[in-house]
Order: sequence, then structure tokens, then C-alpha cells
Amino acid sequence: MIAGDDPAPWKLLSDGTIVGIDRDGDVIGITVELRSVRVRLLLAGCDGIRYQPHDEPTLFGLDEIAASEPDLRDAAYDHGAIVVTGGAGSLRLTYANLSIELDGMRVELADLARRLSR
Repeated sequence: MIAGDDPAPWKLLSDGTIVGIDRDGDVIGITVELRSVRVRLLLAGCDGIRYQPHDEPTLFGLDEIAASEPDLRDAAYDHGAIVVTGGAGSLRLTYANLSIELDGMRVELADLARRLSR
């Protein structure tokens, strides 16, 4: 588990694109595609998610956000939320913690970093 104030997983996925978002109970699953690898971030205790495109109104619906396919460039913890910036807008998320899945299996951040460095 990675704390909800740690931007490291998002920074590691820099240059990726969100291609799917879904909810399973109280967990939000965000699928990111990066260099032909699909990574799934599972956000537990998610209190909020919104996407602010630079040239459109703010999006709050999971399907709407996923359809926009936000790109990921940088991330930081700011005023109680993770803010992920991209070329077309900013994603703001508040959650307790997250875990990472790669090929359907839970992995640690270091394992993901090794896989992406290949």
C-alpha cells in the first residue's frame, strides 16, 4: 500500500495515458497505458476525483474523465490531494492509499519501476 499523499506512483507513470476508470465497491481503479504496458492503480478510500481540462468545464464523472484520456506528466501533493498534471489538464484525487496491479497481479512500486525501465 502506498499512502495517499505520495506522488511517486504517478511520477513513475509520467508520459502515460489514462485509458480506463471504474469503481468496484469503495475502490476506484485507474488503468494507465505506458509504452505498451497497462498498469492499474487501485485507490482505496477515494473521496474525490475530478479532471480540469485546460479548455473545457471540470469533469467529475468517471466515464467522462476516462473518455478524455488524460495524459500524465507530473504529480505533486497539494492541499490534501494528489494533483497530476498533463498536457491537456489536471487531475485532482483524494484517497487514503493505493495499490498497483500489473498483468492482474499486485506489485510493489520498485517492481513496477524495474518493469518500466526495460
